[in-house]
Amino acid sequence: CSDMSCILLAAFICKIPIRIVHSHNSFSLYWNKKTFSNKAKLAYFLNKLSIRLFATNKLGCSKEACKTMYGDKAFKDKRTKVIFNGIDLDKFNSKNFIMYEVKKKYNINNEKINFINVARFDESKNQIFLVDVFNKLYSIRKDINLIFIGYGELENQIKKRVIELNLEKSISFLPHNSNIPEILSAMDYFLLPSIYEGLGIVLIEAQAMGLPCFVSDCVPRESQIGLCSYIPLEIGVIGWAKYINKYINDNIKRTVDIDKLSKYDIKNTVKELEKIYNNNELF
Repeated sequence: CSDMSCILLAAFICKIPIRIVHSHNSFSLYWNKKTFSNKAKLAYFLNKLSIRLFATNKLGCSKEACKTMYGDKAFKDKRTKVIFNGIDLDKFNSKNFIMYEVKKKYNINNEKINFINVARFDESKNQIFLVDVFNKLYSIRKDINLIFIGYGELENQIKKRVIELNLEKSISFLPHNSNIPEILSAMDYFLLPSIYEGLGIVLIEAQAMGLPCFVSDCVPRESQIGLCSYIPLEIGVIGWAKYINKYINDNIKRTVDIDKLSKYDIKNTVKELEKIYNNNELF
């Protein structure tokens, strides 16, 4: 059986009073669950059963993440609650950096519009699609660069696609352990065309740094703190490229909702979790 179901059962048998499950993923209509292996389907079923029987608290980083793990009626159960993933707002603050110096350090072209994607290199993050979008946008305008930061099983496929499209001079890759806040401070836009996301905490980080974000419509709307534009994947590569180009040409200006951003302050999310651990607070 899966690790989660075994751990929940063991905790129940050992009479551990607080047994918390936290969901970080969601599915979308673009993600075909029929392709799951029988082993994965069994693990999914065992997890659902174990959660229903043994969990004292059912948490999720978004409403969609809760519904994915706990079912469409998740919020009829008092054990279910959304607790956002927290970030260190002191670290993700553009005032901590001097853009020109950061661009010089990482050899980022100061004359270009710089896009960035920070994510694992896997199917859910949809980076092959992103490279194709960038290629189409590059055919419209040459004043753009794209940086990838991440690692994963699809890294070589993504790099191969970049080479196939002769984009090596406009798309670069930085190590996954790079200083993310520092590099974000030198960027102009963030891209995240994910097939599914639990929340997309990297979007909160990007918006905290003041970056407008072009995001797939599969990403939960809780990620919106003022700077996200949600674009349907179904409009395809050309639709995405046209949307982004128009946004840039129109010079659209938006601002971060400070009240919403504060909800993601790790100091606040830690306090919420402490209440649960210390008081076994049920909802």
